[in-house]
Amino acid sequence: MSIGQQLLIPVRQEENPSQNIYTIKKGDTLYSIANEFDTTPADIIQSNNLTSTILSIGQKLNIPSKIQDEKNTYIVNKGDTLYNIAKKFNADINKIKEINNLSNDILSIGQQLIIPSSQATYIVKSGDTLYSIAKRFNKTIDELRELNNITNNILNIGQLIKLV
Repeated sequence: MSIGQQLLIPVRQEENPSQNIYTIKKGDTLYSIANEFDTTPADIIQSNNLTSTILSIGQKLNIPSKIQDEKNTYIVNKGDTLYNIAKKFNADINKIKEINNLSNDILSIGQQLIIPSSQATYIVKSGDTLYSIAKRFNKTIDELRELNNITNNILNIGQLIKLV
């Protein structure tokens, strides 16, 4: 350094609660963090591309926001149309087009669509259990079983669960 030399000093950015950034503290686990933020460990793992469940003190995690939780995603399959997807999810075609910035009705196999949640259905994601889904939507496991004719605890990723 020399007299008069200009230095760039990094400015520390404060965490913004609306961004849902969480800093790991001693004793934290994915399960305890998920409970605190009303999400699932699987959603936290997915949002942060974690390859391990081991957490480090001071590590920052992106916590999935409520907005994300209120939306389902759907992967377009052969033969799908906006009409049959909207019908399947009890959603409005125009709302699906708007959320996904679609200018026409043409879909591609493998395309991922965000489906606005009517809170009438939920798509099972990795790590979901009947218990976690029931807790998330203020239902009982027995209510979910009855609504969906489920006789055991086995769920499949992508399975559509009726909530009402």
